Amino acid sequence: MSTRTTYHDALIRVGCKSSLGQPSKMPCPAYSIPATACHTGQKLAQVPGSTCHGCYALKGRYRFPNVAQAMAARMASLTASTWVNDMVTAIAHETSDYFRWHDSGDLQSAEHLDKIVQIAQRLPHIQFWLPTREYRIVADYVRHHDIPANLIIRVSAPMIDGDAPKIRTRQGTILPVSYVHAAQPPRGQVCPAPTQQNQCGTCRTCWTATVNVSYHQH
Repeated sequence: MSTRTTYHDALIRVGCKSSLGQPSKMPCPAYSIPATACHTGQKLAQVPGSTCHGCYALKGRYRFPNVAQAMAARMASLTASTWVNDMVTAIAHETSDYFRWHDSGDLQSAEHLDKIVQIAQRLPHIQFWLPTREYRIVADYVRHHDIPANLIIRVSAPMIDGDAPKIRTRQGTILPVSYVHAAQPPRGQVCPAPTQQNQCGTCRTCWTATVNVSYHQH
């Protein structure tokens, strides 16, 4: 079987047609699942002042039938026995440096997180960014498992101008945090995207474990 056929088959099995996600802001591929499946995010979306209120992934192009259908297919693929192998094949084919998890959606379970860890372990040359508000899933997992150095789990603050939980790993480090600032001064390195046509450009701070990030409310 050719590499091309293997890659194509892997994409289909993980719910993608021609490639992984390619968000216009990102310098790399990404993988999205429905924001309607977020456990914590769906609750926060109903709370004014939360970082999920008015979620971009619940409106606009994300509501187009073809986009919703594609994300539902990715969601359904998560429990497949081939998902880790297929994602390794797809990611390795499309990038050699950076990858983002969940430009829409969030962790579904400890099993889901463990699969992402396995993928990072098998692709040590790629830097993975996983933003999440699923604090309990992450806290329970990192208490008992080591996290690969190339997987940046970034804990997202639940409220605008608010704090985020401090989650300590088994290795003794505190997971990096992302904030959203509006009225209060930023408490992390400010995302430069608003000043550069809403693009990451050369910035890779979100993939840097030693830096907290602050996004301006938008």
